[in-house]
Amino acid sequence: MERQAILNTYDIHRTEDPNIIAHLLREFFIQMEEPIITFNVYSSFIAADSHTDPIKKSKYLRSALSLLPKNNFLLLKLLCEFLADLAAAFDTTHTSLQDIAISFGTALLRPKIETRLLMVTDAEHIAGVVAKLIEDNQAIFNNVA
Repeated sequence: MERQAILNTYDIHRTEDPNIIAHLLREFFIQMEEPIITFNVYSSFIAADSHTDPIKKSKYLRSALSLLPKNNFLLLKLLCEFLADLAAAFDTTHTSLQDIAISFGTALLRPKIETRLLMVTDAEHIAGVVAKLIEDNQAIFNNVA
């Protein structure tokens, strides 16, 4: 859906539905030429998710986050805080953390050259990265060097 069509469909000033706001944000991020997690650090984030130890995974995610441009980092931090609040309000929003991670995954983290094979093989890692960034946002973002 194009940005103008979205804006014509929803009056954001009259909604208190966080799902609509999340949808609009997702559409905005999808339409960006380069995702907020920039192409040059894609492989660092995918590699971080390959660690099964949650402490190591967080450590490597913090390291990858430190490579982002400052504005991207700050925007991603705020977005993850909002998405954590959205997931915490599951009883109201009916949107789980995993649903949010899958929905926002490729809007925030995708390779420069997308192939079907790469998207299939990395899909689980992309969702895993986004879920971890949302779920542990304070511990991860507040401890980036």
